[in-house]
Amino acid sequence: MTFSSQCCYFCVVLGATVRTWIQELEEGEISTPAASEGAATKTEGETEDAPAKPLTAAEQRAAERKKAEADRAARRRMLGNIQFIGHLFKEHLLTER
Repeated sequence: MTFSSQCCYFCVVLGATVRTWIQELEEGEISTPAASEGAATKTEGETEDAPAKPLTAAEQRAAERKKAEADRAARRRMLGNIQFIGHLFKEHLLTER
């Protein structure tokens, strides 16, 4: 069983559970927590980051390697998402529309 098929199975199980939670919320059996106030906001005294310094050759190579690694990770995530969507179609959780 692949990770995508496991996630798909999780969606099937979770979908049934969420439906019961929604019904309980609509019937008033479950109370929802109050929204917390005081979200983190920027105060007047805070400043932006300092301007960037020019990079050395070694720092530039390290930054390029880091960017290439981030690109590969993004590509792997994208392909995993496509595979996951395919499993959702197999389980008839998505429709062609």
